[in-house]
Amino acid sequence: TKRNDMKKQPLIIVAIDPGASGGIAIYNAAIQCMAMPKSITNLVTILQVLAQESHGNALVIVEDVPKFVAGMQTSPSAMATLHANVGYIKGVVDALGLRLKEVKPRQWQQAVGAGEKKQYGNRWKAHLKDLAVRRFPFLGKSVTLKTADALLILASYIDSQK
Repeated sequence: TKRNDMKKQPLIIVAIDPGASGGIAIYNAAIQCMAMPKSITNLVTILQVLAQESHGNALVIVEDVPKFVAGMQTSPSAMATLHANVGYIKGVVDALGLRLKEVKPRQWQQAVGAGEKKQYGNRWKAHLKDLAVRRFPFLGKSVTLKTADALLILASYIDSQK
């Protein structure tokens, strides 16, 4: 039931767009965001700090990246890196004893009313950034092409809990 789910609400929610040019959005009394750290060590440190702050009561939401998409513009090496990042993140989250939720791109995009990628063509990422700016105007210049997806993933989760 909804009432029981509310009691289990995570103290901290972390939304991650796992791409090399992705980002992290954190809901912990306030909302903050940052570009994906350049090193895995830095990402592990961030997750360790959040695990400690939440006393293990955190939910990490990771974009469930597609295994294969016909006609994809992304290079095979970039896809391999993306999948390696996702696997690493899942392992770290598990090792820290945090909860993990995966969300498909289409699912969070639909939840925030993003429309379809084909409508926007090469302006898709800019469109997502615009949506994130409108949703989180108080974050100012922190909302970038790198952080927009993570913020919208976070927004889709928050909205689903209402």
